[in-house]
Amino acid sequence: MHRAALVLGATLVGLCCGFLCTMAWYGEPLRFGSRFVGPKACIAPGALAAAFVTMTCRRRSAHDWKVLLGKLTLLGASLILVLFLGEWGTRIHLRRNQGSWSLGLLQRYKEGDRDLKGRASHPLADIVRLSTNRRLGYELVPGLDQDFGHRHLTTNSRGMRDSREYDVEKPDGTLRLVGIGDSGMFGWGLDQDLDYLALLEQNLRASRSHTPIEVLNFGVPGFNTQQEVEMLRDRGLEYAPDIVIVGWNDTDFQLPFFMLEQRKYDGWRRSYLYAVTFFRDDPILKPSVMKVSEVDREKIDPDLLQYKGTEGVRKAMLELKALSARHDFKILVMGPMRSKTTAMFAELGLEVSNLHDDLPPTEKNKADKVYFMHPHAGGHATIALHLEKLLIDKGWL
Repeated sequence: MHRAALVLGATLVGLCCGFLCTMAWYGEPLRFGSRFVGPKACIAPGALAAAFVTMTCRRRSAHDWKVLLGKLTLLGASLILVLFLGEWGTRIHLRRNQGSWSLGLLQRYKEGDRDLKGRASHPLADIVRLSTNRRLGYELVPGLDQDFGHRHLTTNSRGMRDSREYDVEKPDGTLRLVGIGDSGMFGWGLDQDLDYLALLEQNLRASRSHTPIEVLNFGVPGFNTQQEVEMLRDRGLEYAPDIVIVGWNDTDFQLPFFMLEQRKYDGWRRSYLYAVTFFRDDPILKPSVMKVSEVDREKIDPDLLQYKGTEGVRKAMLELKALSARHDFKILVMGPMRSKTTAMFAELGLEVSNLHDDLPPTEKNKADKVYFMHPHAGGHATIALHLEKLLIDKGWL
């Protein structure tokens, strides 16, 4: 019976460790974990183990109880050690992989500072540079032709992820779409010309050969709504777009990538292992926002700190609407959205496509990460077809 109890205890410890490792491996909250294996559910295995030990060992001698108690103490100490090492390892992982470079560090990185090394196989700092427009902060390096994260990446002379150049003056009869967004629109983790805007252009040219169509991708990883609108104002408008597609992601509520400061992840008042396991969206896991006094005024406009959260997005979208009225282009905001976000855009009078509502949650769409910030290649293909149909149904093409 003692051996059976120990086997049960070891199995529970193994399941616990396996669950934690699975959460860490996937790097995102698991539906199974967050829905069925919440913190309170961990009490159940302990109660079952206690009941098992009590029922099977109640007729044992005092010596047997002492031996069992010693083994269970050793098992408990082992579990505590495992949790301690897990907490320690989680903090090291979070501290080393925040990816929140400051603009000053970006400049040093570009200048070849030997003390700065990218910790990822495709650090964003490899493909961006400081922008002369302080309201952008940073931008894609133009003229890239290289591997990035084991995928090919090409940018044209205007800093778009595109294999071709576009004349600034729009050819007669041409319908021009401009995309502004972040890493999802950019095509993070994809080879060149597999992002949904590139596929949309290919599809439209094949199905509507009588109308010249150009789709320009100004998406930049890490951008928020304000930077996207500023990119349109800074470069997109000169191409005289007929339609502007805004690639939405909930990270647009946050400040730009290079305006986040590193957290230290110190102190023992909270468990980061607990937060990573059960509450992946907990703010304590994310880099904190830089204060106005910490912003390098020579590199970025401190006013950008005012574009954080719901009111910041609202302010940026109102600026986009003003540009639309002034330059006569249509706006479509597309992406996975929460109901509150959709309601806000509807209140502002914006055309919206919420992927959660417009694309059925099939197994293929889930597998292709259609509703994630970085869809797989199949997800981008699905979104491209959806955009094509949507634009046709609206009579915009």
